Amino acid sequence: MSRLEEQLIEKLAEIEHNQWVEWSKDIASKEKLSTDRLARWKTFWIPYSQLSEKVKEQDRIWARKSLASLSDHAVFYQFSPRWCEEHDVWDCGVCFADQG
Repeated sequence: MSRLEEQLIEKLAEIEHNQWVEWSKDIASKEKLSTDRLARWKTFWIPYSQLSEKVKEQDRIWARKSLASLSDHAVFYQFSPRWCEEHDVWDCGVCFADQG
């Protein structure tokens, strides 16, 4: 695996974690969860960088699945971060070319 692919997987894993945190907090605010489940979830409501390698690997599994799915529909991708003026955020700069 190239350095570029490793960086992309790590960024996708971070996005996956952030998405899960938002989803789980939303569920926790609306549903009655067991005390044990809520306590377990709260231990993961931390930045991706603070997770253990074992937990990060669970997010990387989903990142690899996402990348594989995207790769099925793309000829190439490149990683070149750039500032997105429209959304006033850093954009990961992943570019896809249609195979068709």
